[in-house]
Amino acid sequence: MAKITTTSNAALDLEPNGTGDINLTPGTNGDVNIPANKGLTFASDTEKIESNDTDLTVNSGGAINLTATTDVVIPADVGVTFGTGEKIEGNDTDLTLTSGGDIDLTATNDVVIPVNVGLVLGDGGEKIESNNTDLTVTSGGDIILDAGGADVTLKDGGTTFGSLKQASGHLVIQPTSSKEIILNDQGGTAALTVDTANQNVSINNGNIAFGTAGKGIDFSGAQTPAGETTDEVLSGYEEGFHDVTVGSTGGGSCTLDEGSDKIGYTKIGNTVFCTGFIGILVSSLSNGAMNLTLPFQSSSATGNRSGFYVLLEGSTASNLSDFVGTISASSSSLTIYLGDNRFFQGDTAQDVDGDSGLFLSFFYTTV
Repeated sequence: MAKITTTSNAALDLEPNGTGDINLTPGTNGDVNIPANKGLTFASDTEKIESNDTDLTVNSGGAINLTATTDVVIPADVGVTFGTGEKIEGNDTDLTLTSGGDIDLTATNDVVIPVNVGLVLGDGGEKIESNNTDLTVTSGGDIILDAGGADVTLKDGGTTFGSLKQASGHLVIQPTSSKEIILNDQGGTAALTVDTANQNVSINNGNIAFGTAGKGIDFSGAQTPAGETTDEVLSGYEEGFHDVTVGSTGGGSCTLDEGSDKIGYTKIGNTVFCTGFIGILVSSLSNGAMNLTLPFQSSSATGNRSGFYVLLEGSTASNLSDFVGTISASSSSLTIYLGDNRFFQGDTAQDVDGDSGLFLSFFYTTV
């Protein structure tokens, strides 16, 4: 083995003349060996490459610049470690970035993620991905939008068309000036429209349905009550036909004539309007009254009792047109009697016998 030694502790300097290089050329299978814990220093010894027979340490007083015409290759399952908790490593398939704190991406323009490649959060249940047209946000649970400024602004092509706002804990849906809020059906047709300019609500094709009895349209803010007001909610509407049952009290009898046992009714709120013609067969009602069942029981309030004029029509009714009807509180029937001889009492000359009928038109309040 050839060897160059010095006779003292002085340094060994290899210094070519002028601008020449120092070339170390080992044999075919040889190396340029630097012993363990001995380094290769550059300039003023602040830059150094040294091995301890396990790790290779590169020290620099400034930056370390790696310049390659192709790639700087790091083997699979070997990473680049920063500090004590940050590491970049590839396993020949996935690239893993490990950080003991945050990972900060700083770019003067954009951080670009390719088409159909997503950003996965957590265990894969949450993902953000684009197909070059749509942006898809997938969540295994809820998607939470938390805006410290209280507004979530909605834009189309950079132009704002509305926002979701928080105001005193309330959710506010606010379109841009003079625009409408529209709820479409599954086919894209407007089902409900809120005209924010004129503050009107329109339903395209359907009904307003109240799922709880007693609930309806509240007019308390739109009018001034007069007297003793008990309710300002319009709570219902119904229309149909009522199967009438007739009877008598105080003597005689009343029965329905076949095929004419229905009256029509319309119920608006707690007021019931009834109309119809009832065919009846009457026998000896000189000492009694005629009763017809109602579609709904009348109100229990005595101030809501009702009285009506009833027209009797038939072969024996020439002198019997002056009939009236009453509905008492909490009653299920209409009571009919002569106007000047209540319950037909004491006037046999005006007895109601034979085949007759009643033309009815009355209204009353219900519970």
